[in-house]
Amino acid sequence: LGVSYNQPKLDADAVWNPVGETFTTFSANPWSIYVNTNNEIFVAVPSSNRIYLWLNGSVTSTGNIFNGLNDPASLFVLSNGDIYIDNGN
Repeated sequence: LGVSYNQPKLDADAVWNPVGETFTTFSANPWSIYVNTNNEIFVAVPSSNRIYLWLNGSVTSTGNIFNGLNDPASLFVLSNGDIYIDNGN
């Protein structure tokens, strides 16, 4: 089990909202989802050998990374924009 280092800082009075919002209809069997501190969403999809990106507020994928990937299973994004990807090995 992995450890998340990008955990949200919640207010002591925060409550869970049981009604979620769908931000996209993306259905490509993702293995890993990462949300950075800018609320940008990165999704690793091994079946297409790509990392998809949604910018804050976007409902459609605004970009993807695919050069040299082979079964990307997990990812981590640093605050400076560097992306570390596990190619499933």
